[in-house]
Amino acid sequence: MAPLFGQRGVGTANTIPPQASTDGMFPSGPAPAPLYPAYPTQLQTQQAELNPTAGTRWHLVSRSKERALPSGARYQEVRVQSEGGLVDISYVVFDSRSHTLRVIDQAAAQAGGNIIGAAMLYHGAVAGVNGGFFSKAFQPVGLMVTGGQTLGSFAEKSSLITGMVAVAGGEPYLLWNAEYEVGAGFSDALQAGPRLVSSSVAVGGLSGKRSCPRTFVATDGGRLWVLGVARTCSLAALAEILTTPQVFEMKVMRALNLDGGHSSALWAGPTSGEEISQPGWSTVRNYLGVVPKK
Repeated sequence: MAPLFGQRGVGTANTIPPQASTDGMFPSGPAPAPLYPAYPTQLQTQQAELNPTAGTRWHLVSRSKERALPSGARYQEVRVQSEGGLVDISYVVFDSRSHTLRVIDQAAAQAGGNIIGAAMLYHGAVAGVNGGFFSKAFQPVGLMVTGGQTLGSFAEKSSLITGMVAVAGGEPYLLWNAEYEVGAGFSDALQAGPRLVSSSVAVGGLSGKRSCPRTFVATDGGRLWVLGVARTCSLAALAEILTTPQVFEMKVMRALNLDGGHSSALWAGPTSGEEISQPGWSTVRNYLGVVPKK
């Protein structure tokens, strides 16, 4: 019988992730830029974006005490405010020198949202969120690669699915559709969208009307990554929040929207205390997990 959550990664165990053996800090020393695929220059990307949103209206109201996750990752919560109201964000920060991302297949259409914890533990993930979009037939919409196995097809002309999370050689990347290369050898990949932030600028043309839970992935373009859930806001508001440096204590270079609404979910397994589980209302087809490097 096939495993409920697809094949485990090499060396993962069906247990709670191990305690961190470090002092909880990210690895020291310089962080060499990944060799492939290279991000375009800021000028190149800015020229490709239409009507970028200038400035930000958001400010930080409160920040929770961080909770340590294995191998130096951390979980935290913030509340931000603008004249339009409050938004609460739960998020995980990790360094790609100590962790990578894994696309976790969840093919059981009736599993329920609470399955997120079991899925993460099965793959040895220290944290994770819901992933990409799926059809009424519970099939992935857009490219989905998990453990080297391709389960979805590349969506090239979609106005919604405009980017992807990809892992090559153990390194995670946040790519736009135009940067995708067939045969790149991704071990894991997941298309989603729309793009929220490009070259540290909020992408223009995003809707500011519909407010709902939003799941996102972001990076500083180097080694720092954020996975999180914002409750509740529009796409335009989330893009503005992500370009407010004091919120995540980093300058976000790129950010991509994942499936949201009833699908939005987050799980984290701290090194001490109870696990953090914020399951979605809906059963989802896949998850994006944060997995320690070996």
